[in-house]
Amino acid sequence: MKVLGIVGSMRKGRNTEILVRRVISEMTSIDPLVTSDLIHVSDLDIHPAGSCVLMPTAPRICSSAPSQMTYRWY
Repeated sequence: MKVLGIVGSMRKGRNTEILVRRVISEMTSIDPLVTSDLIHVSDLDIHPAGSCVLMPTAPRICSSAPSQMTYRWY
């Protein structure tokens, strides 16, 4: 199983990160085959969608985005 920890706080190393790391650690202690990644949202360059979503061509443009740019949640 792969676990993705997402830290949304701007304050690195503080309570949110400590708790996320603790959850990942506990999961790893239960099942040593668990692998994990940790993402700090504050490290990402995230922008809202542009005005293209208002255009008639938006579904065609958005659906052609490379699969590397999308996340799949199972």
